Amino acid sequence: MSFYNTTKNPFPFYPLEGTVWTNTKPLWFRNNCKFQYQKHIIFHGKRYFQLRVSDNLQMQGDITSVVLRRVSDNVVMAADNSHTLYVDNKLNRKYVVIEMDIPSGYIDADYYVAVETDYGYYYSEPFCVKNPDTDLIGITWASSKGKVGDMVYPENFRHFVNIEANILPGEYQIEEDTSENGFGEEIPDLQVLRQPYTFSFMAPNFLAQAFSALRLHDKIQILNRPKGDYDEAFDENIKNVQVTITSEEDGCFSLVEVSYQEETIITTACEDEILPANNPPQADIVWNDTQTTEDRVCNVQETCQQTVLITEFTYDPDDNMDHTEWERSSDYGATWVSLGNSVGDTKIFNEPTEGHYWYRLKAIDTYGAIGYSNILKYEVYDYASFSNLATSAIRTCELLGDAKDFDIVGDVSQNAKIQFKVLSTYGRGFYLKLYNRDDDSLLLTWFGGPAGTTTDKIVTLDGAGLGRYRVEMCLNSCNGDIYIQSTVELRLYKDDNTTLGDSHFNLVKFYQC
Repeated sequence: MSFYNTTKNPFPFYPLEGTVWTNTKPLWFRNNCKFQYQKHIIFHGKRYFQLRVSDNLQMQGDITSVVLRRVSDNVVMAADNSHTLYVDNKLNRKYVVIEMDIPSGYIDADYYVAVETDYGYYYSEPFCVKNPDTDLIGITWASSKGKVGDMVYPENFRHFVNIEANILPGEYQIEEDTSENGFGEEIPDLQVLRQPYTFSFMAPNFLAQAFSALRLHDKIQILNRPKGDYDEAFDENIKNVQVTITSEEDGCFSLVEVSYQEETIITTACEDEILPANNPPQADIVWNDTQTTEDRVCNVQETCQQTVLITEFTYDPDDNMDHTEWERSSDYGATWVSLGNSVGDTKIFNEPTEGHYWYRLKAIDTYGAIGYSNILKYEVYDYASFSNLATSAIRTCELLGDAKDFDIVGDVSQNAKIQFKVLSTYGRGFYLKLYNRDDDSLLLTWFGGPAGTTTDKIVTLDGAGLGRYRVEMCLNSCNGDIYIQSTVELRLYKDDNTTLGDSHFNLVKFYQC
């Protein structure tokens, strides 16, 4: 299977064989790349997609359906969208451009966009919906020319991709134009600061090939979220974008290396002075009691109070710090509310109601430049909750399984109830085992069943309201199947052990036979 992406679309679409939406999507990257795949992550909210369709479409009415479907069972999910048919009159090519609002309640599951027309059905590459993640950098691009290659760019349309990478600054250069001041002296009257940056990441080939066309676009923004950059507006100062693609031997993935420059123009007065670029202030915060930054949780029945400390790494490189102020978000960072200027080095946060609370420090210098600190996350819950989820190093079925270590936090000696649910499965089935990590005792063995099958397990937390566990899922052998896969969800009940809660995570394994 070739993964050559001729359209350079980061979310490519493929024609459906027939008109029945089954689990068979033979052109998906994950179904053709051995037993590995890399999830395409997008955040909930407004997102854009586009695809080229049959040239036989003549009018908007030829598009009969545009919906969001869940990968595990092909169920249509409620998601508002608008879609428009565009025509390239020069080449008589037809395109459907989609604007879709993906709800926040759809996080931690895989979806795809399904398009039905009078002349064919199409499905997109799947993607996983997440809450905004400050550890991922964001790359968005578009073109003011209306069309680049086989992609069209009507007003407001943009590509948006989230990746895991570190942006590294290079050595900056200052170039200047000079003029004679009337006294035989050359003085600078225009200076340009050029700051180079580079980053690299592994990507499935279809995405790597989409990035190969990045330099052909004149509207680009690169969000360095780990450094507090969340502004999605296109940055006209990003110049000289270069992309290098190196294919891996497996034919599935490529190393993508991106370099670019940010240019800052500084005009100077008529004095012999070189003006430096104004650097934004830096900010850093930790939990006061441990000087660490881990995510924390608290039961709402307790006193949920945390003290945050401003560290010595909060400073202005140009020694122009004006003030700092605290900000708090209760919607996963979508909006931030100022809590006023900081007083002293610490801030006490009291959270009497359940929710997800994020804290950060905003630093402002005398020239108005802004810097943001790292984010500390605090969850207040009213029932047992999963925490410290991590991939486990212990796995008896290395190639055919998925395993995770996790904790459950709740009340003292609480009986916490876990539901295990098969979200999807294909092939010869699986078996699942739950262990207590404290004594390595086996608590549950379960052989699953078809999608929708569930089982429950009650575990007793210790005298500190903590339980430490490991769960392992192993697929059965192929025995002639093209591929095998299973997805199992673990979800905690609320304190009544009857109503399912929000705390959950998935075990996922796909294997190309």
